[in-house]
Amino acid sequence: MTIAEWTTQTTTALSNRGVDTARLDTEVLLADAMQKDRSWLHAHADSVIPDDMLGTLRQQITRRGDHEPLAYIRGVQEFYGREFLVSSDTLTPRPETESTVQLALDSGLLTDDRIIVDIGTGSGCIIITLALEAGHSPDTKAHKYIGLDISAPALSIARKNAQKLNAPVEFKEFDMIHDDLRTISDPKSTIYLANLPYVPAGHTINSAAKNEPSMAIFGGKDGLDYYRHLFDELESEHCTVITESLQHQHQALDLIALAHGFNRIDTSGLCTLYSNRS
Repeated sequence: MTIAEWTTQTTTALSNRGVDTARLDTEVLLADAMQKDRSWLHAHADSVIPDDMLGTLRQQITRRGDHEPLAYIRGVQEFYGREFLVSSDTLTPRPETESTVQLALDSGLLTDDRIIVDIGTGSGCIIITLALEAGHSPDTKAHKYIGLDISAPALSIARKNAQKLNAPVEFKEFDMIHDDLRTISDPKSTIYLANLPYVPAGHTINSAAKNEPSMAIFGGKDGLDYYRHLFDELESEHCTVITESLQHQHQALDLIALAHGFNRIDTSGLCTLYSNRS
């Protein structure tokens, strides 16, 4: 079977299963299998796909047809220009989350000694990226980077990513509801990156997200329960928190933060920087 024939048939099959990115997903999986890029596939559409690849490709297409995230099938996802390992134990890194990194870099806070703590680190993409990007800037100092997660399997993936990308990040198992952040660092010298579960309970999520860990997605009736707990814990501390939440939640999150002494300093996309530093 040629590349053109397989691509056409597979795109149709995925489209019939309701996959909106059928053509792209088809080409990405084939490019992975053939260890080529998509432009090569386009230029060699008449090339024959080796028979020993077709069985694995069919299995992958079946999984994608069941709306399993493409990143889980491939085992990797790009974030901020780098490739991160992912698994069904982690959320797939999303482009909108890159704003968390940018807000931290643009905050001006990294010119002083800081501890940066990523709560609910998952694959480690946020804290690893920030550590690497800050390390490239002559205006930043050497900071301590810590990633926290309740999931041991997720932390295993995060550690592999840090090792793969040579990032100076320490990862620890941590339950934010029952454990004390002050055992991790001094809040007064800490920037907290908090991409916590924020989807309201009962909110309709897409088919791909249904394959992701629900404990990393849903945050109570209005989606903000974890942020209430976080700001309550940090109320008496002078620190900075960068959050991610849905656009329509920002006003409610502002009020939660303000009730605990935090003011909104900056916003980018879904991400917001709060501080109660005097």
